[in-house]
Amino acid sequence: MPRIVIDPGHGGDHDHGRSSALGARGAGGLLEKHVTLDVARHVVAGLGGGATLTRSGDRNLSLRERAGQASGADVFVSIHANQGPPAARGAETWIHPDAAGGSRALAASIQGALERLDGRYGGGDARAAAMAVLAPAVIGRRTDACLVEVDYLTNPDGAARLGDPAQRQVIGHAIAAAIRAHVDRRYGDGEPDVEPGIDGPIPDDAVADGEAVAMALQAVPPEYSGARRYVEARAGHFRVPATPRTIDRIVIHITDGTSTNGTVGWFRSASNTQRTSAHYVIGQDGEVVQMVRHANIAHHATTANRRSIGIEHVALSPAESRRLRARGRNVAALLPTEEQYRASARLVAWLCCEFAIPVDREHIIGHSEAAQTTHSDCPNSVWDWDAYMGYVREYYRCERMGDYPTPPPSNQAIGARRARGYGDAAPSFVDGCWSAATQRAAFAGRIGGEINPFAVVVHTTDMTPETFDGLLHRWTTEKGDGTCAHFLIGRDATAGVVQLAPITRNANHAGGPGHGNFVAGDQTWHPNLVSVGIELHCAGGVHLVDGRWRLIEDGRPTGLPIPEADVIRDPQRPGRAWHKVTEYQYNQLQQLLADLELVLAPLPDGCVARSVDEPARYARFATGRVVAHASLDWHDRADPWPPTCDWLRAILAARPPRF
Repeated sequence: MPRIVIDPGHGGDHDHGRSSALGARGAGGLLEKHVTLDVARHVVAGLGGGATLTRSGDRNLSLRERAGQASGADVFVSIHANQGPPAARGAETWIHPDAAGGSRALAASIQGALERLDGRYGGGDARAAAMAVLAPAVIGRRTDACLVEVDYLTNPDGAARLGDPAQRQVIGHAIAAAIRAHVDRRYGDGEPDVEPGIDGPIPDDAVADGEAVAMALQAVPPEYSGARRYVEARAGHFRVPATPRTIDRIVIHITDGTSTNGTVGWFRSASNTQRTSAHYVIGQDGEVVQMVRHANIAHHATTANRRSIGIEHVALSPAESRRLRARGRNVAALLPTEEQYRASARLVAWLCCEFAIPVDREHIIGHSEAAQTTHSDCPNSVWDWDAYMGYVREYYRCERMGDYPTPPPSNQAIGARRARGYGDAAPSFVDGCWSAATQRAAFAGRIGGEINPFAVVVHTTDMTPETFDGLLHRWTTEKGDGTCAHFLIGRDATAGVVQLAPITRNANHAGGPGHGNFVAGDQTWHPNLVSVGIELHCAGGVHLVDGRWRLIEDGRPTGLPIPEADVIRDPQRPGRAWHKVTEYQYNQLQQLLADLELVLAPLPDGCVARSVDEPARYARFATGRVVAHASLDWHDRADPWPPTCDWLRAILAARPPRF
């Protein structure tokens, strides 16, 4: 596979040669170095194996060091965010004046992909400048290399876009798709340079050339037992690869139509001159139809076809409904149904088990995230990703355990269908690892021996939001002070929930001089030896400094300012506030606590958390099953802050039989 190197521009706190540390600065203090690292990580995730980063943490490299890491690579892309007049906007790509034609083709591919995200077409020409990071004398003349400015941080709309984690993910996926398209054209294996893809609504009235769709090829069983039928797509609408293929992505589509049989008929019709297809079609009633065998390549998402499974869902977006009405067809929007979400999630969970695909949004993606397409709202205009991924994780756990819960009534709202009682929880821990979390092994020196936990300790990191990746990097690559946690819950779904150690191992999360213990009568237990540590990424207590909320460390502000909307003012102390724990974090914590209750050892009778000195009133809990870190360490009064302790007490009080 071609070697691809992705360079997140800038980094660290000090300039290194001609490489500045912070880069451009946007509204609200957003720094280029943080934007580039996050986008670059999404690019690498979108590319899968064979792609590496020049830096994985918050550190700076000289321009020559960056170019040196790309020496001999097939593709090198340096990612930046631009600055200029407030009116300047959009993406720019740059190549070295001495670069060969492959670099210009790479830049054009990326430029076009980013312009399509912004609703513009044509793919502007790459600009040329003698940039040291792109010097052919260092990286090699056969390396296709370019620098991309993803947008202007100094433009208000650009800053808002780059400040949104979801938008950074979309940008990263678009760059990855453009690189894949370039690599396939330049380093292909004799397969076609351009694969067909579904670039618009699928007709509802398509017929499979005079034969009854429902009867077609009924003798061939589907590969997925949950599929009702196998109806093979028309020959030429999919491809049998020359060699066995790797499957590491699942691409979600919507048909922008209203009929299952219409979609099936279209994929079998000679009128479908684009020769498109998908592996599966899922109807509004939850019917699953397989149309292409897994080993074969369905024509559903151009450059993403070769490594993915494509799944079409019968649904009609409001935008397409308006277009149809403008043309005289009174067709109402058709949103995905409860049955459809669940049928799709169960299929995807099975596919993830079959092909060892990680259950996350880097590998389960929308059509518009997977490849360049004019079907730009597919499926995100109607797709509830939070609810859907919750279902996928639920069914993935069940798939591994061989036990499925009964679905709730189909008329429940999307938000309600994610919530389930503790008593309905399916077993979700295998070898101490929670299947809903991303597994990242902590540095060996931070993890101790085996334990049999009966308690949970909830912490906050007391760090600003942008430090999440840096903290994770330190915990997984350095011994540092030897501390860690079992779980780190990020502030949104992009950061997610990361598990750093099995719950059966000591994660060294609660200890040190003057630290309390768990006690029951005459028995005493060190917290690290009997508890699971959960860190919520949150700044905790913040101070008002020059009109902005700041985290104070060693008497000085640190990190980016916290927006007013993200704090709750302390009514007792003017100029002080608490950084909010997000709704996403509370939802994930509640689910994790529910699943932990099914696997923790019994709590000893009368067991409580006891600090060396009396903790704050809000940090006192009736039992030692679930406590705050402040319950054990009276010095750490904001770990976590009072509203989170109150939330924990409310959760525990609502579920007394369990907790």
